[in-house]
Amino acid sequence: MQKLFIEESKNGPQILFDPEANNYSVTGRSFPENAIKFYEPVFDWLESFSPPPNAELNFNFELYYISSSSLISLLEVLRKINNFKINGTSIKINWRYDDDDDDMRKIGEDFMNVLGLPFEFIEN
Repeated sequence: MQKLFIEESKNGPQILFDPEANNYSVTGRSFPENAIKFYEPVFDWLESFSPPPNAELNFNFELYYISSSSLISLLEVLRKINNFKINGTSIKINWRYDDDDDDMRKIGEDFMNVLGLPFEFIEN
């Protein structure tokens, strides 16, 4: 499977999903004008990705701002990641946030509680 790379822009995060390097990351600020359109390649990639047997996938999220429309799209990204867990793949979410950004930690906690995915919260 080819890697997915979306370069960080003024209002969109960098997204790198590279199975060969076992590197899956979303980094930056997320407030694109049309979040569904922005995240569509991510949805498509996750739907077509088939993790190898006994894979352990670590997804790294380091977001500094998330708009309300991006919250919905990121929830959908995490739902698709959760499908891997449901099908037996070991999943871990590393949720990085600035130590003074309680709101970003709370967003991660809400995602964790809604989906039941294992999150590790890491202060920067």
